[in-house]
Amino acid sequence: MEDKKVLKEVRNAVESAGGYIEVIHNLKEPDMWGLPGRRKYHAIGSIHLENCQIDRTIFEVISKLNKVESVFLHDSRFDEDDLKYLESVDMKLLDLGNVNLSNSGLAYVGKIISVEDIWLNENIFTDEGLDYLCDLSNLKALTLSKNSISSHGILKLNSVLYGLNYLRLNKTDFCDIALAEMAKRTVEFYELGISGTKVSNEGGKNSI
Repeated sequence: MEDKKVLKEVRNAVESAGGYIEVIHNLKEPDMWGLPGRRKYHAIGSIHLENCQIDRTIFEVISKLNKVESVFLHDSRFDEDDLKYLESVDMKLLDLGNVNLSNSGLAYVGKIISVEDIWLNENIFTDEGLDYLCDLSNLKALTLSKNSISSHGILKLNSVLYGLNYLRLNKTDFCDIALAEMAKRTVEFYELGISGTKVSNEGGKNSI
């Protein structure tokens, strides 16, 4: 259970930047006095800071949390070095779509070992940055759409992230040869997004 002061501090910080949080209520608690229908909450489920300008102090406050289910930063602007403050937070989903994330920023993402689902679409990193994700053994879903990455970088991830079930590669340079190689993996994908890639209709049929 999170410290009540930390929960309040996080909520105030997120709302000050124009974001909001979703809380996990303690259903065993009675309604708060004078506030029918509202209960105390013991944890934060999701932090929403989409399309916000986020300064370092907000990341510092979030780092005080032990756990949060999801952090959404899509379309926001911040110093990517501040992602280091998320390394100690136990989280399941991290949304970093369209935040100008470079290889340096991915180095911090690669240290969030608890994360299971990462959205990295529309950024500026390269194959070199993908190397930082290779140690995320809990990763089950990864979105890499609309990035300047090659089949080589994608196949390297595929060779080490055995638990990956959802992979979205739309509008990347992913090609027929890479798809045929990926089809050899022992664990099948529940979803493999390849629309707008270099995979031909014939290549797609041969790999099914």
